[in-house]
Amino acid sequence: MTKRYTSSARVVISVATDNGGNMRVAFNPLTGGGSYFETSDEQLQKAIENNANYGKTFIGLEVEEQASPAPVAKEEPKGPKQVNVASLDDAKEYLAEKFGISRTKLRSKSAILAAAEENGIEFTGI
Repeated sequence: MTKRYTSSARVVISVATDNGGNMRVAFNPLTGGGSYFETSDEQLQKAIENNANYGKTFIGLEVEEQASPAPVAKEEPKGPKQVNVASLDDAKEYLAEKFGISRTKLRSKSAILAAAEENGIEFTGI
């Protein structure tokens, strides 16, 4: 069972492990303030709950395991992606920014169109 530990402050604690060592546990900050930490490791849960600040600085709640939602099948678009550009320079800029293609390899219209095709793009407007 997963447990969520919450606090109204940002918390970092040191807990004793079963082998006699110490482990640092840093809670994740929340946008509105406070922090949380989740784990399903029962040994870690026991160590956290044995910490002197448990129940004072932070508390633990059991979280119900949720079944993973079934993946939704994406319909793949057929054919190349249409991208409207006003000029060859705009097409060159698009390829350089989106795909990291060197601008020096895109010196001609045929090179730009070939690079676009290799990356599943079809430019309209040029």
